[in-house]
Amino acid sequence: MLAEEKIQDPNAVEEHFCKEFEKINDRYSMMLRTMDDFETEMFLMLLNSKPVTLDKIAIKDKQFLYDIIEKRIKYVYTFKVVDSRVILFLCSVTKTIGIAVMYLTYLQYICKKENIRELSFDKLTMDIFPDGFPRDEALKEVWLKQKVKRDSGSDNLVDYQSAMKSIQFID
Repeated sequence: MLAEEKIQDPNAVEEHFCKEFEKINDRYSMMLRTMDDFETEMFLMLLNSKPVTLDKIAIKDKQFLYDIIEKRIKYVYTFKVVDSRVILFLCSVTKTIGIAVMYLTYLQYICKKENIRELSFDKLTMDIFPDGFPRDEALKEVWLKQKVKRDSGSDNLVDYQSAMKSIQFID
C-alpha cells in the first residue's frame, strides 16, 4: 500500500496508476482480452448509429452506471464527452463502478498526454483500445497498486483530485 502522503502528490495517480494501466494496454501485452459477444454487439450497434448528444438522453432513461460515468466526466475529469455513444460503450465494457473509474482515470491520462479535449467514440474504440481491453486479473493488479494506507476516508488514490493534477487540463 502507498503512504497516505501520496494523496497530496499531484503526480501520484499518473505514476502509481496510469502508467501501470498503460503497461496493460501495450499492444503486445498478453494481458488484453477481446470483446465478448455483448460488447461486440454493442460496439457494432453504436458504430452504425449517429452520435447523440448527452442532453438528448432523458434522466429516466439513464441506467445507474451511465449516470455515474457521465457525472464523473462532468465533475471529476477535465476531458469532455458530448457523444453518448462513448458512455454507452464504456458501460458495456466496464460493467462496475470501480472498473469504470479505472478506465475514466486512464482516459483522463491519455487525453492530457495527447491533448484530446473532447473524447470521441472513434478515438476511444479505434485509437485508445484498438487491440482489446485489460483482463480482469490485470485490472485487479493495477487497482491494488493504487491503494493508500488510510485510517479514514477512501483508500483509493484515484478518488483524490489532489493526486491527479498532473493528468488534468488547466484552463
